[in-house]
Amino acid sequence: TVQDIINRVCAAFSVTEEEVVGQSRRKNIVEARQVVAYLSRKVLDMPLSSIGLHLGGRDHTTIMHAQRKIEGLIKKDKKFKRRVDIVYNELNLN
Repeated sequence: TVQDIINRVCAAFSVTEEEVVGQSRRKNIVEARQVVAYLSRKVLDMPLSSIGLHLGGRDHTTIMHAQRKIEGLIKKDKKFKRRVDIVYNELNLN
């Protein structure tokens, strides 16, 4: 579920659920939020608008942007990719 993804990403990125669904624009929180959006799409194949609702009522275009941003970061930053892969693998094991 989206809640599982949020919980795992919060643990991996050291942020709280309130921060992820909140309005903060701090880089680490935004990245965690974008990873939640990316994994919700990749693992659950959810509609963009549904993901947006789970992330504090964000617009579907925000979720599209998050997806592109994370795909770009994964290609550029090996350390970041490993963090995302760990969360992805944890989600697929359960």
